[in-house]
Amino acid sequence: MDNALAKLSDPELVVRIREGEKRAFEAFYLRYHAHVYHLSLRFLKKTEPAEEAVQDVFLKFWQNRAALDPGRSAKGYLLRSCKNHLINELAKKGARFESIHTHSDEIAGMDSPVDDLVFSEYAALLDKGIASLPAQRQRVFRMYRLENKNLEEIAAELGTSKGTVKDHLLKAHRYLRTYVKNLAGIRIDMLLLFFLWL
Repeated sequence: MDNALAKLSDPELVVRIREGEKRAFEAFYLRYHAHVYHLSLRFLKKTEPAEEAVQDVFLKFWQNRAALDPGRSAKGYLLRSCKNHLINELAKKGARFESIHTHSDEIAGMDSPVDDLVFSEYAALLDKGIASLPAQRQRVFRMYRLENKNLEEIAAELGTSKGTVKDHLLKAHRYLRTYVKNLAGIRIDMLLLFFLWL
């Protein structure tokens, strides 16, 4: 692969990918495919489904390249696509977790399908957990998870070190994992995947 392409920033690659440059897409793929694979393997547990997930996620990224915004995080978009794909794959393991949007004709007789309304209820519950974090930790968590800022950006904005930011995130995740585990009737792998994407 062209070393010059490998040195380009994500926004620079996205501009070229939007124009249909396959070598730029290859550079982006090489940059993030291992990350997507390991996250997929973490939830799907087997290598073959994880490899298929990588192909599906990057294929969708390429097919939707015209909608990419160089001003927004391409990595964030890629990981959200991966998350959505994995949620759908996990949903196939049980009718309770079927998607109302992708299988609307099949869920008529199913018990408690998880749809956007249910996820919004889970989000409200988790939001209470986030709100109970110490003020600075909550701020760091929201900046990282909701505003897609990286550790360096958060540290600069808050006038603290990258290590302190990382410590806040680790403690926030530890607390929220415990909080999630105490929510009755919620399958942990699905909820952590949906809300606590790592």
